[in-house]
Amino acid sequence: MEVLLNRKDEKRQAGELIYAKNKHLYALFEDEDERFSYLLVSLTEFKIIQYYDDLPTNDEITFDIEDEIESVHHHSQSKITFA
Repeated sequence: MEVLLNRKDEKRQAGELIYAKNKHLYALFEDEDERFSYLLVSLTEFKIIQYYDDLPTNDEITFDIEDEIESVHHHSQSKITFA
């Protein structure tokens, strides 16, 4: 997998790609119709990590992925290709 990530501002929003120190890639999705409308999904393992009722903080994400966040990027400015 090749990941090209462009830096973004630090304002939290749905659609972010989160790259961890363990080289795992996560995505933050929003489903407005659900009670817990934000989902953290591992794109490396293709599974849901956690549901949130509000946008999570970096500390919450770090706790849930059990690793440090290396960088955060917006999906519209990033590209993922699978080899």
